[in-house]
Amino acid sequence: MMANLPKWYIDWIPRVSDIVSFIFPFKGEDKRRYKEWLYGKWINDKIYLKEAQDVWTFVHQQLENYLNWEEQETKHKLYSLHKKEIDNWIKFIKDIKKKYKKKDWWKYVAEPVLLDEYWRYQGSSDLVLINNKKKEVVVIDWKTFWIAKKRWNLPNKYKKPYDKIKKGKLQFSLYGYTFIQQWYKVNELILVYLRDDDYYAYQLEQEDISSLDNILTLYKQHLLNKNIIMTTNIWTIKAPLKIHLQTAPKPYQNISVDLDLSQLDNGQTAEEAINEAVRVQKLLHNTYINEKQ
Repeated sequence: MMANLPKWYIDWIPRVSDIVSFIFPFKGEDKRRYKEWLYGKWINDKIYLKEAQDVWTFVHQQLENYLNWEEQETKHKLYSLHKKEIDNWIKFIKDIKKKYKKKDWWKYVAEPVLLDEYWRYQGSSDLVLINNKKKEVVVIDWKTFWIAKKRWNLPNKYKKPYDKIKKGKLQFSLYGYTFIQQWYKVNELILVYLRDDDYYAYQLEQEDISSLDNILTLYKQHLLNKNIIMTTNIWTIKAPLKIHLQTAPKPYQNISVDLDLSQLDNGQTAEEAINEAVRVQKLLHNTYINEKQ
């Protein structure tokens, strides 16, 4: 489906955020350290996340208003606090418009709903530039977590953001994939960070299609086998997908099977390889239980 869809989601179709969170989960030790860091600064993590969400919603709405030629909510209490960030975003839009001019058949679409042709996932990018004549697109999304930190006077140091770009690359590549399915070329994937001193734009590469298909297959299998604990590691953008299937039914011993989706043979598909790994894992587990009994 194309970028000018109405702004809605289908309840039962996974979102891009669900898939990204599955591949790069924020839990365990990372989550514990994050909470301890906030508590060490006398900040309740629930209050912090609530205010961060409020800021995210407001700022994104102002950017969408600008794109749709609607008035800014200048009387809102958050507007004066974050006017610099909003102004820097408008600066980015003016810069990008110099490169992709409307007279060259480029159309700007704010918050389009993007749907995978097989209905494996859906998502909404903040902005898509689409050229139906040339069959080309530019996918743009902006992040506002630095703005939330500003509210609490938290450290706002410049560093390579969004988990070293890995999460962003997967997120944007899934957006871009919906256009590739429609025979469009993805010209650019642009991740924009808003701060009060300037904007920071990063060029991301479109992930390999076979890797995305493997990830989507893995996520589908995860939904079908929730009794199996499945974790994945993507070591680098082009590197193999390594899957670890594990059960931990107390009081029995863990039984696990490792699978590398980059090393498929005999014409196996990713789904066939995963199904076989799950079958072997269950077989080993049942054998272990029978021996103990």
